Amino acid sequence: MRLAFVPALAQWPAAIHRHLPRNPPPTSTMPTALNDADIQAALATVPGWTHQSQPPCLFRDWQFTDFVQAFGFVTQVALLAQAMDHHPDWSQSYNQVSMRLHSHDAGGVTQRDLDLARRINAL
Repeated sequence: MRLAFVPALAQWPAAIHRHLPRNPPPTSTMPTALNDADIQAALATVPGWTHQSQPPCLFRDWQFTDFVQAFGFVTQVALLAQAMDHHPDWSQSYNQVSMRLHSHDAGGVTQRDLDLARRINAL
Protein backbone atom coordinates (compact mmCIF):
# COMPACT_ATOMS: atom_id res chain seq x y z
CA MET A 1 0.00 0.00 0.00
CA ARG A 2 1.50 3.33 -1.06
CA LEU A 3 0.57 6.34 1.00
CA ALA A 4 -0.10 9.61 -0.81
CA PHE A 5 1.92 11.73 1.61
CA VAL A 6 5.18 9.76 1.37
CA PRO A 7 6.66 11.81 -1.53
CA ALA A 8 5.98 14.99 0.45
CA LEU A 9 7.97 13.56 3.37
CA ALA A 10 11.02 13.29 1.14
CA GLN A 11 11.03 17.09 0.87
CA TRP A 12 10.54 17.65 4.59
CA PRO A 13 14.18 17.51 5.78
CA ALA A 14 15.41 20.04 3.22
CA ALA A 15 12.58 22.42 4.07
CA ILE A 16 13.25 22.16 7.79
CA HIS A 17 17.03 22.53 7.46
CA ARG A 18 16.63 25.88 5.74
CA HIS A 19 15.11 27.29 8.94
CA LEU A 20 17.52 25.80 11.47
CA PRO A 21 20.38 27.85 12.89
CA ARG A 22 23.71 26.32 11.98
CA ASN A 23 26.72 26.30 14.19
CA PRO A 24 30.05 27.21 12.62
CA PRO A 25 31.81 24.26 10.99
CA PRO A 26 33.64 22.06 13.47
CA THR A 27 37.25 22.92 14.10
CA SER A 28 40.04 20.44 13.81
CA THR A 29 40.65 20.52 17.57
CA MET A 30 39.19 17.68 19.56
CA PRO A 31 36.84 18.65 22.39
CA THR A 32 38.25 18.14 25.86
CA ALA A 33 36.40 16.07 28.43
CA LEU A 34 35.60 18.03 31.57
CA ASN A 35 36.72 16.76 34.95
CA ASP A 36 34.18 15.75 37.60
CA ALA A 37 34.55 18.99 39.57
CA ASP A 38 33.87 21.13 36.49
CA ILE A 39 30.86 19.00 35.59
CA GLN A 40 29.43 19.22 39.11
CA ALA A 41 29.85 23.01 39.09
CA ALA A 42 28.18 23.28 35.66
CA LEU A 43 25.17 21.17 36.69
CA ALA A 44 23.72 24.25 38.41
CA THR A 45 23.24 25.75 34.93
CA VAL A 46 21.31 22.74 33.60
CA PRO A 47 18.46 21.99 36.05
CA GLY A 48 17.16 18.43 35.93
CA TRP A 49 20.35 16.91 34.52
CA THR A 50 22.60 14.63 36.55
CA HIS A 51 26.12 13.37 35.98
CA GLN A 52 26.72 9.66 35.62
CA SER A 53 30.27 8.39 35.81
CA GLN A 54 29.86 5.07 34.00
CA PRO A 55 29.58 5.72 31.17
CA PRO A 56 30.49 9.38 31.66
CA CYS A 57 27.46 11.40 30.57
CA LEU A 58 24.80 13.91 31.49
CA PHE A 59 21.48 12.14 32.07
CA ARG A 60 17.87 13.21 32.34
CA ASP A 61 14.39 11.63 32.32
CA TRP A 62 11.11 13.30 31.32
CA GLN A 63 7.52 12.17 31.68
CA PHE A 64 4.88 13.69 29.40
CA THR A 65 1.11 13.39 29.40
CA ASP A 66 0.99 11.05 26.40
CA PHE A 67 2.93 9.51 23.51
CA VAL A 68 2.32 12.38 21.10
CA GLN A 69 3.68 14.99 23.50
CA ALA A 70 6.79 12.85 24.19
CA PHE A 71 7.31 12.24 20.48
CA GLY A 72 6.94 15.96 19.76
CA PHE A 73 9.63 16.73 22.32
CA VAL A 74 11.99 14.13 20.87
CA THR A 75 11.38 15.59 17.40
CA GLN A 76 12.27 19.08 18.62
CA VAL A 77 15.46 17.73 20.21
CA ALA A 78 16.32 15.91 16.98
CA LEU A 79 16.12 19.13 14.98
CA LEU A 80 18.14 21.02 17.58
CA ALA A 81 20.78 18.28 17.77
CA GLN A 82 21.07 18.13 13.99
CA ALA A 83 21.61 21.90 13.83
CA MET A 84 24.35 21.59 16.47
CA ASP A 85 25.80 18.46 14.85
CA HIS A 86 25.81 16.84 18.30
CA HIS A 87 23.41 13.94 18.75
CA PRO A 88 22.18 12.58 22.09
CA ASP A 89 21.46 8.98 22.96
CA TRP A 90 17.83 8.61 23.96
CA SER A 91 14.98 6.21 24.41
CA GLN A 92 11.26 6.76 24.42
CA SER A 93 8.66 4.45 25.89
CA TYR A 94 5.12 5.77 25.46
CA ASN A 95 5.17 9.01 27.48
CA GLN A 96 8.66 8.68 28.98
CA VAL A 97 11.91 9.94 27.47
CA SER A 98 15.42 9.27 28.78
CA MET A 99 18.42 11.06 27.35
CA ARG A 100 22.20 10.84 27.69
CA LEU A 101 24.65 13.46 26.47
CA HIS A 102 28.32 12.68 26.01
CA SER A 103 31.03 13.32 23.47
CA HIS A 104 32.31 10.04 22.05
CA ASP A 105 35.37 11.70 20.51
CA ALA A 106 36.45 13.12 23.89
CA GLY A 107 35.49 10.06 25.92
CA GLY A 108 33.30 12.00 28.34
CA VAL A 109 31.26 15.12 28.98
CA THR A 110 32.38 18.29 27.19
CA GLN A 111 31.19 21.87 26.92
CA ARG A 112 29.16 20.81 23.85
CA ASP A 113 27.10 18.48 26.05
CA LEU A 114 26.39 21.26 28.53
CA ASP A 115 25.45 23.62 25.68
CA LEU A 116 23.07 21.04 24.23
CA ALA A 117 21.53 20.38 27.69
CA ARG A 118 20.88 24.12 28.11
CA ARG A 119 19.25 24.32 24.69
CA ILE A 120 17.11 21.24 25.39
CA ASN A 121 16.00 22.78 28.69
CA ALA A 122 14.95 25.91 26.80
CA LEU A 123 12.50 23.96 24.59
